Amino acid sequence: MIFKITEYDTHYIDDLIANIRESDYKEYEQMGMELSFHKAVYESVKTSVECYCLTDRIGKVIAIFGASKEVPTGGRIVWALGTDLVDHNKKTFMKATKHTLNEWVDKYGLLWNSVAVWNDKSIRWLKWLKAEFGKPILQNGHEFLPFLVCKKKGE
Repeated sequence: MIFKITEYDTHYIDDLIANIRESDYKEYEQMGMELSFHKAVYESVKTSVECYCLTDRIGKVIAIFGASKEVPTGGRIVWALGTDLVDHNKKTFMKATKHTLNEWVDKYGLLWNSVAVWNDKSIRWLKWLKAEFGKPILQNGHEFLPFLVCKKKGE
C-alpha cells in the first residue's frame, strides 16, 4: 500500500529508521550531515512537498520517499530510503516509485540528487527510472554521482 505521510506519522518513520537498509545508512554517514540520522529522516519528511510511505501487506514499511520544495538552484531534490523489505518486495517497490516519480516529473519538471558511486542497487534502480548521471563529485571526502530526472523533449 502507498500513501502520503507527514512528520506526524511517527510509527512509519520509526519503523523505517529501525529497519533501514545498510546501504542507505552508509550513504547518510558518508554525506557528513550534522543532523543525527533520526533527525535527518524526520526533517526530510517534514520539508518535503510530497512524501509517501510504501508498506507491505501487513503494514511494515518497505520505503519512504519524497520530493523537496523547489530549491534556489532549480528543480526539486528527490530522496528515497528503504528497509530490508525492498529486496523482498521488488515489484511493489519498482512499480510504486516509477509511478510516483513520473507524476512528480509531470508536476515539477526537474528532479535531482546524488547517489554514492558504490551503491550499485540504487544506481541500477535510478537507471531503470531513466535518471541521467553526471561525473562523480566529492562530498565529505566520498564520491557521489549526481543524477537528474526530467521530461525529455517529445514526451
